[in-house]
Amino acid sequence: DRPPGTCRCPKSNFGVSYCLSPPCYLDGDGRKPYHGDRHPEIAGSGYDEDAFEPKERQCRTCGVVARCLKKEHLKDV
Repeated sequence: DRPPGTCRCPKSNFGVSYCLSPPCYLDGDGRKPYHGDRHPEIAGSGYDEDAFEPKERQCRTCGVVARCLKKEHLKDV
């Protein structure tokens, strides 16, 4: 669950990393949007399994090992 609004931090919203949620136009610091790794839960993400990379890897933002969204979906909003 993401907090309402935005704190305009480059990699998180009120301490909740953007990589844990699907893309949103509010993510970023107000000048530059966040387009880094994302690994939301597949079931609640709104994306099909095919939208995620086939193998788990370490997230470059938080370090969690998970299946990340493919590059072509990182700018979806």
